[in-house]
Amino acid sequence: MGMLTINDVLKGRQAFEDKEVGIASRQNIRKEGTVYHVITTSWRRRWLFDVELALYRKDLLHELCMKHGITILFSVTMPTHTHEVFITPDWETLSNVIKLLNSNVAKHVRRYMHDRIKNRKHVFGNDPAYIMVCDIIQLFFLGRYIYKNYLYLKEEGKPVPDSCFWLFEKNYLTDPYSPKLYMMLFGMEPNELLLFYASHSDAEVRQYAAAAFSGWTKEDNERLFMRQR
Repeated sequence: MGMLTINDVLKGRQAFEDKEVGIASRQNIRKEGTVYHVITTSWRRRWLFDVELALYRKDLLHELCMKHGITILFSVTMPTHTHEVFITPDWETLSNVIKLLNSNVAKHVRRYMHDRIKNRKHVFGNDPAYIMVCDIIQLFFLGRYIYKNYLYLKEEGKPVPDSCFWLFEKNYLTDPYSPKLYMMLFGMEPNELLLFYASHSDAEVRQYAAAAFSGWTKEDNERLFMRQR
């Protein structure tokens, strides 16, 4: 199976539709990783999340992640879809958390927010997409891509239901985030990383990452991103 490149990820929705993106119904999920970009979409990408529902989802996600030893690196909730990047003990643990999360969110919507699914029986679209992150440059770019999702709405003056970048700005991150991890991985504090993403173009971020992580070997990436057996 071919590896999803960072250029694919930066294409956004096109990357989500790429055949290499892991989706359970396609039986093509790569399960040997420790870092995953997970995308969940509403049914036919119709409006679903407002601040209230996003906060309900966030509280539940944080509770589940802390219970199962999963760390969140990046997270943003858009009106029609969500993006998260997780560090997980294994794919199976993460998959169970996402299933439980989406099941409870769907129940909450059906019980208290009937208008969100009026005239349709589904809350979410197809199975969540699982993109296994394979190297440090890809991970660094991925933060920029997820930040851009947040930025699109912000620049249009539209509300963003939820985003980790508000916490980055204040440099205030608690479990299931790990504030020290950003310095260990990228050499930047969370607020510094946010400023970098905000003040540099895709090309500049790409150029910086290529230079900053040029010393990373294949073995370095495998130690971080592949489950050790």
